Amino acid sequence: MLHEFMLPKENRITKNAEFQRIYKKGEFFGTKLIHFKYLRNNLPNTRVGFVIGLKVSKSAVKRNLLKRRMRAIFQLNLDKVKLGYDIAVIVKPGAVEMEYEDIERDMLFALKKMGLI
Repeated sequence: MLHEFMLPKENRITKNAEFQRIYKKGEFFGTKLIHFKYLRNNLPNTRVGFVIGLKVSKSAVKRNLLKRRMRAIFQLNLDKVKLGYDIAVIVKPGAVEMEYEDIERDMLFALKKMGLI
């Protein structure tokens, strides 16, 4: 039952080399506290990875909560996102104070502006 709320494995970016490729060649879009780098991936699905460093919060609990919220938002809207992209979501300090609704609004706004929804 819990697995139905998880982001599927084929939609995750986990390897450092994949993040580096997106950083070097990807296009940028950013809101105040959440930045996005995205790039075509020539795969049949869109993948996403989240970067939440120690500068965001020294508390792993807060960083993981933020990451879980962002994964849930992406997973719930996965059917709307265009296929064939890798997206790196970079979180800036101050985002830990954001409520779920604010994170969702920022992420969906950015995805629309990038033309991925």
